[in-house]
Amino acid sequence: MERGETVVKVLQRPEQRDIAVFGIVTLGVGREAYVAKARDLSTTLRAPGRTRFGIFQTPAVAADVQDVLITAQDVEDMKDCKPGNCVMKLPATDMQRL
Repeated sequence: MERGETVVKVLQRPEQRDIAVFGIVTLGVGREAYVAKARDLSTTLRAPGRTRFGIFQTPAVAADVQDVLITAQDVEDMKDCKPGNCVMKLPATDMQRL
């Protein structure tokens, strides 16, 4: 990080269905500017490659995912899912059920 490089580490987790990643990057902006941008969540989550984003309510409700679209190709790709090797993040029990 001191050399201005991004640092990313995948952390070991006792339960393999969980993923933990640590990352740190140096930005060429002041703390206040960064915090102001991060607090504007709807703008922060917009990215050129992200077609949609949403925030789950507390507690989550069905309407939170009403716009989720799973295509026939997604279903086909999930047929080969194995723990640690899947196109979607799913618990192993769900992979077996699918």
